[in-house]
Amino acid sequence: MALGVAGVLAFINLARAEDAPSPAPKATTPSTPGGVFHLTRQSIWIRTVPAVALPPVTLSLTAPAKKSAGPATPSRPVLRPEYVIRRMRVTAYCPCCDCCGPRARGVTANGTHIWKTDGYFLAADPAIPFGTRLSVPGYAMDRPVPVLDRGRAVTTDCVDVYFADHRTAKRWGVRWLDVKIYNRS
Repeated sequence: MALGVAGVLAFINLARAEDAPSPAPKATTPSTPGGVFHLTRQSIWIRTVPAVALPPVTLSLTAPAKKSAGPATPSRPVLRPEYVIRRMRVTAYCPCCDCCGPRARGVTANGTHIWKTDGYFLAADPAIPFGTRLSVPGYAMDRPVPVLDRGRAVTTDCVDVYFADHRTAKRWGVRWLDVKIYNRS
């Protein structure tokens, strides 16, 4: 190109100087025939007219614009809280015919036999999928236990905790507790 590097650097340095004129005049230099330089405080606009027409080149001296807060990029994992706390009505049940009906056979709604568990599991609303772990204060030493069962009296804000005998389930009664619902991962 006919434009020299020294000429471009001179205009860049002039734009950075505090005493640069606000509306800079357009100048045509004799060393670059047909070249047009336009200088403002924010940017330098350089256009040369070579034999083949090329698009104009713009150099900016301002800071680049910040990216807008869009959706997270796939390379970054989306962080979710480990659990959500919900105030729920917590009742209890056992495998007897009084709690589970006359056709109780010791099998939970997802097909797990109760003797194959560690004795701690819950019945929850279908909005909470099987296998989701919940931590109920005062039950299973406050450890997270899985949802393995459903119940006809179990509604959206209610869970049923399992006990092996009817007397312990009756003693539990009905409690309103802050239950931790852990994310499935």
